[in-house]
Amino acid sequence: GGMEMGGGDSMFPLMTEVTDAEFSSVPDYLKSQISLELLNSAVCKINGYVTDKRFDPEGGSEALTTEELQNKLKLGIKTKAFVLLLMNLGRIRTTKLKGQIVYKIVA
Repeated sequence: GGMEMGGGDSMFPLMTEVTDAEFSSVPDYLKSQISLELLNSAVCKINGYVTDKRFDPEGGSEALTTEELQNKLKLGIKTKAFVLLLMNLGRIRTTKLKGQIVYKIVA
């Protein structure tokens, strides 16, 4: 017990894994850079990271910066393709925070 999530309002949204069907709808130039397996392993990493941030006593933000994505995913130059894929699939959207472009998971 103890793991029930009450209400859900205090939760940051998390991403669902990408299905084969969804992945096949993505432009080829993106698919050629990141496999579905790599994409979903990165999705899991982001979900874990966002969950950790939610329990941060400092009150972590649900917004993800490019730096955070690069540090967490270790995808190097593929980070950009990963972000574009997730935007293409409607998993994340860009927003501005303190004048900086950040990414938010779409609930």
